[in-house]
Amino acid sequence: MTQSDTLSVKQSKLIDALLQSCNVKQACKTAKVSRKSYYRWMDDKRFTDALESAKKALLERESIALMAGMESCRTVLYKLAVSAESENQQRMSALALYEMALKVRESLEIESRIEVIERYINDQQK
Repeated sequence: MTQSDTLSVKQSKLIDALLQSCNVKQACKTAKVSRKSYYRWMDDKRFTDALESAKKALLERESIALMAGMESCRTVLYKLAVSAESENQQRMSALALYEMALKVRESLEIESRIEVIERYINDQQK
């Protein structure tokens, strides 16, 4: 049984609306739920867990979609960096590629550090 199975239909609709809306007021209007119900549900662990799970799933799907487009973006930037007519376009494209490379490197370093910390914590708990 998933967490969404334990929620009411209105709660599930509100979670969907919250993921698509800019604010609580609009999400409540879309889901046809009062803001009073929203605030009451925010004190319900089942609801907040389901909302958090839905947010994580959305973030994962969007991250995958963005990563799929990264190669195309890199290819375009590389072509501009080496062959754009304007020196300014070449410079800006090269700078964008450089910044992307630094962010990837930083992300990998952070991930590696987190793994070391998690191993240390796990070893301490044994």
